[in-house]
Formats: sequence, structure tokens, C-alpha cells
Amino acid sequence: MIDVDRDETSFDRVFGAIAPIAPPIGFRDAVMRRVRSDTWSAAEIALAIALALPSLAFLAWDFASEGIDLENAIGNLLTISAVGGDQAFFSVDGVLVVAFALLGLGALVASHALLRRL
Repeated sequence: MIDVDRDETSFDRVFGAIAPIAPPIGFRDAVMRRVRSDTWSAAEIALAIALALPSLAFLAWDFASEGIDLENAIGNLLTISAVGGDQAFFSVDGVLVVAFALLGLGALVASHALLRRL
């Protein structure tokens, strides 16, 4: 049984009726061949490092200086997600969100560069 709100039933019915279409045979191999054939650039690795290292340094500093607050915030978040409270309230530091976003972006750029080397 799918848990869908009343407002979403018609939307769910329409999209549920669409048959899934598999990509053409060899599509993934063609994409990976094209990615691997691109020239590898050290600038991608430098960009990934430039994005990831300051974020990692900030996260390490934040955890070292205010680790108990970060631990409490993560614990509250896990408790709220487990209980399923709809009206839950907790605060998140905006700089922390930016640091995680830049870390993720750096990981994305690095994985793209490393995929081309394989």
C-alpha cells in the first residue's frame, strides 16, 4: 500500500500508469566511453581540493570547538526523524550548511575527474 495524501492521488494515478522505459542497450557504456575519452585536467582536482579542504577544516574546527552543540543538533534531528514530528523545530547554522554543500560539490568534481582516469 502506498501512503499518498488525498491531494496527490490523481497525480500518483497518472504517473503510476506510465510504463517505465529502459534506456537503450549500451547507453551507459557510451556515456562512460565519452566521459573517459575527455582529456583529464589537473584543474579539476585543484578545484575539488580548493572546495573540499576549507570545508573540511571548518567542519573539524567547528566540531572541536562546539562539538557538544553539533552532537545535540544531530541527536535532535535523528530523534525528530524517528518520531516523525510534523511540528518539530530545530536550528541549523547556515555556515555549517554551506560547508557541507561545498564539501559535496568538491566531492562531485573530484569523482568526475577520477572517473575519467579509470
